[in-house]
Amino acid sequence: MEKKPEFGIHCRTILRLLCGVSQINEHRARHEKVSDKCTCNGDVETVQHMLFKCDLTHCIRDTLWEKIELNAPIGLCRELLQMDIDVRTIFLLSAFKCKYVNEWERLYEAVAMFITVLYDKRCMERSEPL
Repeated sequence: MEKKPEFGIHCRTILRLLCGVSQINEHRARHEKVSDKCTCNGDVETVQHMLFKCDLTHCIRDTLWEKIELNAPIGLCRELLQMDIDVRTIFLLSAFKCKYVNEWERLYEAVAMFITVLYDKRCMERSEPL
């Protein structure tokens, strides 16, 4: 497998989200005097909200999700769509809770892009450093 320079960025973003030390408002509100609400509709800005519900990222989210669907095995794709968003979020952040599957390399890349691009977009909308 060839090394890709963006791999480190994807890993850093995913680790921040898993550890609760990201720029997501729910995480920030624990340590700063900021609201935990998202600017899109007043819901709490959680990782799940950012990845699957935020109105501010729905267009790019739909495009990125299509890439996941194109690269996922049919059974896995069906399973993903049936999961509630809490389970789906952890499933994606944990790389499907399984050992690495070489044949899924493009799927792993699509998931990493989905997570990283949506996170970066939310951070840029606040004009904050990542």
